[in-house]
Amino acid sequence: MQRFPQIGDEEMKKRKKITLQDIAQKLGLSTAAVSKALSGHPGIGEQTRREVEETAAMLGYDKRRKRSGLSANDESEEQLVVLLVVERHNLTDPHFTSVYLSLDRELKAGGCRLDLLPVDLATDTPSELRLPAVKPHVNLLFGLIPEGIAAKLIQSGIPSIAFDNEYHLAPHIDSIGANDYAGAYLAVRHLFENGHRHIGFIGDHNLSPSFCQRGHGFLDAMRRFGLPIDERCIINLQLRNADGSINLDSIHESLLLEHMPTAFFCANDPIAFHVSQKLVARGIDVPGQVSLIGFDNLEAAKWNAPPLTTIHFPRENVGILVMEMIRRRLAEPNGTTIRTLLNPHLVVRQSVAMRPQSSHQSDH
Repeated sequence: MQRFPQIGDEEMKKRKKITLQDIAQKLGLSTAAVSKALSGHPGIGEQTRREVEETAAMLGYDKRRKRSGLSANDESEEQLVVLLVVERHNLTDPHFTSVYLSLDRELKAGGCRLDLLPVDLATDTPSELRLPAVKPHVNLLFGLIPEGIAAKLIQSGIPSIAFDNEYHLAPHIDSIGANDYAGAYLAVRHLFENGHRHIGFIGDHNLSPSFCQRGHGFLDAMRRFGLPIDERCIINLQLRNADGSINLDSIHESLLLEHMPTAFFCANDPIAFHVSQKLVARGIDVPGQVSLIGFDNLEAAKWNAPPLTTIHFPRENVGILVMEMIRRRLAEPNGTTIRTLLNPHLVVRQSVAMRPQSSHQSDH
């Protein structure tokens, strides 16, 4: 995440626009916490809320901006329109759905309208891209978008924000996503602390930058804990079909291993769900013989059999942070590019079992 230099109160007062980031920096809080405090959101202590309100007043923060995506100096009643661009097959993906709900809730609370533009990885081209009749104020690019289409949107002159992806052809645009690398470390550490030494990974390095970072994080964490990396148990699937849809059927053949690890870190929850089903179908006990950790903490994770231990993607803060990022970019079109990484955390359920100490030697 881009760090901003410390500045004094008097200099802040001279600014035309004070943002949530300024208040957060002053108090040592996250922008999400500041936004919740100013909104009367539950879960914020009374003392923290009072400190935030007092600091906001001292710095001259205009609370009207909290209810509007436009700057406080814009007296028009025009509604700010955010165009969410997403690959068509992601529309039914549980991860997208949960993030979309967070975005829609916070953007509406900020007086914005969220429009949706589905694109097709297999067939859509920049020349065929049909933009909505109402020109958006901001483009929000969700996940993997064909580079040609992304480039057309970014070069349109409309401010763009990348979510859960980075566009190397346009390093100047703001981005937001999870710290996937750190999440992988949390997963390996939890398995290590539960006695596992022979750990595998299941993902698809080509599916998305997030999956790639989770794979890198897994390998580095294994080295950090001095664990052997068994290449036979690093399963790199090809999950995306030619038409852009996701196919998890290849997981079954990938699990026909002669030397099964005692645990797998799966690059997301749906992979972990399928692995769990396939292992149980083969008479392999989960977690008795093979433990599993997923990533995302989808709602279905708690209903899996057994309930899935996973890495939580902090989607509840996405909408607040995107709203703040939009405000800052509209107020400072040529300001410093910001890359925000949300820190994930471990959610322990019942899919990881303690590995008996006596079995460590056999794991190698």
